Amino acid sequence: MTNPKTLFFYGALLPQFISPAGSFAHQMAALAITCVVIALIVDTGWCLLAGKIRGHLGGRLANRVGGSVLIGAGLGLALARGAKS
Repeated sequence: MTNPKTLFFYGALLPQFISPAGSFAHQMAALAITCVVIALIVDTGWCLLAGKIRGHLGGRLANRVGGSVLIGAGLGLALARGAKS
């Protein structure tokens, strides 16, 4: 199964860049391949960056910061729901 948001993206955005003079299938394939290549490059960059900074952010400090953020979000949600009652 594919992601429906991706299909809507291709269906809404890419046809705007298709020339009526050329072959629809070739142009659509070129645009789709370009989109996939760009996404692959960007995602690879994020993965490499995450691998580089993983050693600096790991350990107890990251666990404490992450836990504090989750506890704060939970308290904020509880207080927001309590005020609406």
